[in-house]
Amino acid sequence: MEATTLRKRPLSVKRGGAGAEAEVGEPVSPSARLVEDFYIIVLMGASTPLNLPALRAGIEAQLARYPHFRSIQDPHTLFKRVNHAETQRKRIVHRRLSLDDVKFVKNAMKCTVNDVLIGVTYAALSRYHFRKSGETDTHKEIRVRSMLLVNLRPTTSLHACVDMIKSGKESHVEWGNELGFIILPFFIGMHSDPLDYVRKGKKVVDRKKSSLEVVFTHVAAEVIFKVFGLKAASAIFHRMISHTTISFANMTGPVEQVEFCGHPIVFIAPSGYGPPEALTVNYQSYVNTIMINLALDEGHFPDYDELLDDFVESLEHIKDAASRLGMHHRKA
Repeated sequence: MEATTLRKRPLSVKRGGAGAEAEVGEPVSPSARLVEDFYIIVLMGASTPLNLPALRAGIEAQLARYPHFRSIQDPHTLFKRVNHAETQRKRIVHRRLSLDDVKFVKNAMKCTVNDVLIGVTYAALSRYHFRKSGETDTHKEIRVRSMLLVNLRPTTSLHACVDMIKSGKESHVEWGNELGFIILPFFIGMHSDPLDYVRKGKKVVDRKKSSLEVVFTHVAAEVIFKVFGLKAASAIFHRMISHTTISFANMTGPVEQVEFCGHPIVFIAPSGYGPPEALTVNYQSYVNTIMINLALDEGHFPDYDELLDDFVESLEHIKDAASRLGMHHRKA
């Protein structure tokens, strides 16, 4: 029996690039993306000569049935940064929304404030995309993804922490955050009923809440940091974020007006700098308002005022639809 001689030429592996077709369906978990540069290579022996066209057609058919096994990157849209290596000039802008309007929609739809804000974001991004891109197929739906940080540590009031310190239980006070994250899909598409944006947002969020994605990503991040160190963990995290399109956050603020060093605070609009996405969306509630705060690349969004207008108008359309829904229920 002759010995098998292995060829020493490099193995060619093709990866989906920018022109790859966008995946349809739910993406793999964020933890899987941490090892996306690892490949499983399987050797098989066939008793007959290979029919390459038949093999190619069969593999493509199987991948179409199981999209989780394909390389995942967000499609290139108006919101997607092309070159993550370049440092982009950022602009931070904000606009005031009515918290009462958001709560009105929440009560009418029997959902949460977060569900409403995700629906408003769906609607605003859709309006901006179809207006700027000039696409006429408004029934087309594009899915992009956002990273949403979640704090696993229970919220403790400042007064409770002060009481524990005064009682000599300083060691029991837990400071800081225990952060995990979820990959939240954002759907860009036009709907005749504005409430469909909220319904879709609620459906996605409910599914994420029932999973252990936040806990698993928190544990995975700690393990990677301890095993590979800060530099490697940062590189992996940055690469993973680069495959998403938007950073998204929604934070609850004080319900009463506060002061800072004797100065009454009129509004609070936090944001962030550093994520590789071209657009970061932050909502912050304070008293009876919600601030929509956008950190965006100036080159991508020179008309950022129009994008802010889209958020305001989207909430107005959703509220009007919720009002009609309430009138319909009362008549029934």
